Amino acid sequence: MIRIGGVGMQTKIGILMATYNGERFIKEQIDSILAQTYKNWQLIIHDDGSTDLTVNIIKEYVQKYPDKVVFIEDGIKCGGAKENFAHLMKIARDKFNFDYIMFSDQDDVWYSDKIEKSINYLEEKKVDLVYTDVEVVDENLNLIHKSLFEYRGIKPLEGNVTKELFIRNPVVGFTVCARSSILK
Repeated sequence: MIRIGGVGMQTKIGILMATYNGERFIKEQIDSILAQTYKNWQLIIHDDGSTDLTVNIIKEYVQKYPDKVVFIEDGIKCGGAKENFAHLMKIARDKFNFDYIMFSDQDDVWYSDKIEKSINYLEEKKVDLVYTDVEVVDENLNLIHKSLFEYRGIKPLEGNVTKELFIRNPVVGFTVCARSSILK
């Protein structure tokens, strides 16, 4: 077993991506996932009825990386990102055996060590979920602000925060990495 930053390479990560008309950005995001320092992951994608070339792009990646990219073609239109991610969480829970799950928007771009750092934090702190700050950028990745938390005046939560989590909700969904047990 190879260990990167304390995490065994046997640990399987499921990355859930809900897509809709994302042809302009999706290649860059999938490429950033493929470039991760932590390699034992699968990207599970469900499209919500795109009318652009998103589905064609996804199928190209499935063909090129069949062990890494899975496209769920079930004909179900969820009607929005929240519902699409909920659908993906049910699929991940019922059909896959991941140790951890992460969420990805189609227009994100990840630093190459995002998975590694997220998993290491979960393991070191013995917590079930971690979320992170993000850089605010424009459509060309030009930096608008180095911190979404600062930009919006959000204070990150610490310690046992269950009640405050639901009241303040500082969590940006696509920054979450969690033990797959939360899907239950």
